[in-house]
Amino acid sequence: EQCILDLLEEFPDVSFLLCGDFNARIGESSPTGDSLPADIVDMNDDIDAVAVHVRSSKDCGVHVFGTSLLGICEQFDLVVLNGLLPSDSAGEFTYISPGGCSVIDYFLVSRDMFMLCTSVRVVSRIESKHMPVELCVSVSHGARAVGGRGLPKRYVREKFVWDG
Repeated sequence: EQCILDLLEEFPDVSFLLCGDFNARIGESSPTGDSLPADIVDMNDDIDAVAVHVRSSKDCGVHVFGTSLLGICEQFDLVVLNGLLPSDSAGEFTYISPGGCSVIDYFLVSRDMFMLCTSVRVVSRIESKHMPVELCVSVSHGARAVGGRGLPKRYVREKFVWDG
């Protein structure tokens, strides 16, 4: 929370994309209510009304870290993407171990970034108890040639791999 506050103090117009192992179980709870935020649906003609659904999760558990995470999401107007986008409509488990399964790895984005997020996918792998979680984001960047002439260019990067 303090890190976000520090960033907002220095960069008041910044948007956030937070991802990783938050070790927080939030079940089917959503800081934005039961479904996709209405203001996002209203301002985006590309969102199919049929695809708009309540946030789902195969993990029904909620614990104290989850409650704290939801509080931070509410405070900073962050949207939980897991289980909200049609590509992860079931809210797949992100952590699988002999002791049980849960959803603790999340993608959280500022509300104004939601429309850029096209899909979330949990990949089933056996190398780790944490499943790889993939987010696809549609972005473009306008570039101009020297002298201010030239057409905007679109840069597409299909996959970023975290090597940490």
